[in-house]
Amino acid sequence: MWTWRKIGLSAAVTVLSVIALVVAIDQLVLPWIVSMSKTISVPNVVGRTLDQAQAELQQAGLNVVDVRERYTNDYKAGVVMSQLPYSGAVVKEGRRAYLTVSEGIELIKVPRVIGLSQRDAQILLMRNGLILGSVSTSDDPAAAPGTVLWQSVIQGAQVQKESVVDVVVSNGGGKPVPNLMGLTVSEAERVLLVNGFSLGTIIERTSQAFESGVVMAQRPAADKLAPAGTSVTLIIAN
Repeated sequence: MWTWRKIGLSAAVTVLSVIALVVAIDQLVLPWIVSMSKTISVPNVVGRTLDQAQAELQQAGLNVVDVRERYTNDYKAGVVMSQLPYSGAVVKEGRRAYLTVSEGIELIKVPRVIGLSQRDAQILLMRNGLILGSVSTSDDPAAAPGTVLWQSVIQGAQVQKESVVDVVVSNGGGKPVPNLMGLTVSEAERVLLVNGFSLGTIIERTSQAFESGVVMAQRPAADKLAPAGTSVTLIIAN
């Protein structure tokens, strides 16, 4: 009649028997199987062309089963950049081998950003793996402020990933007109020339609030944006 003691002893014997079998397989059977199979040292094929690498591995007794491609700046296109098993590993003949081959430098086609806002241009460049570089401004009354007027790399050109594209954006209609209030005509003219504007019509009007000969009003008004070279009309007190 079975008792818990006998059942426990039987289970223990069974577990020990399984462990002994596993140890025997690991220590005796597997080494014997390996010893019966021919082993080889894996050759180094990194830096070889794909055809050369496949030929060397096959000649060594390995079976190339997977070839993957990846962009890199470190190896020319078509050259093996990594291998598995690694060079020098001792493996059984017929072992599968995996290669990664360089596709060379990744080139990005530059999108057109002219006509976009500066923010939209930056987002589009980032989505394409490019970087917005320097941003300068130019007079263009026909374009809304911040609109891209020019890009340093033309649309469709192929460049390396993370290349920089500089842009010029519209300032919305030119420069701010300087404030000429209280200046004499000669002083106002000098200020206009320094800021890229010119002296226009001079209109005299009677005024008790301003001294004679000084500017009391102007057109365009101070700080208004106007294209470079714009003539500024002065209204002076007489």
